[in-house]
Amino acid sequence: MIKFLCVCEGGNCRSVALAQQLKERGHDAVAVGWRYNSPEVIVMLALWADTVVFLQDFPNPYGIWILEEHRQKVRILDVGPDRWYVAQHPELNDIIRAKLSEIL
Repeated sequence: MIKFLCVCEGGNCRSVALAQQLKERGHDAVAVGWRYNSPEVIVMLALWADTVVFLQDFPNPYGIWILEEHRQKVRILDVGPDRWYVAQHPELNDIIRAKLSEIL
């Protein structure tokens, strides 16, 4: 079992969809949003996680959230900006399902 921290902007759609699919595969996963959670909370969760997955590629995805000594944990599973608004959206889940091998 791998412990995943799934990070998107709001922590309500893309990261939740990924966390659900990872849990279905027997992994431990927590969804979080960088906009609405404090950097301290994200740092704490990143310390807990084996792998930190950002769901959108952007310059310096580590930002203030990932300590230097934990940056090797970071993976990008770029599904683009949120255009689905719900974690259960079939298109979003199909995209994540197709890309899961990139982080497992």
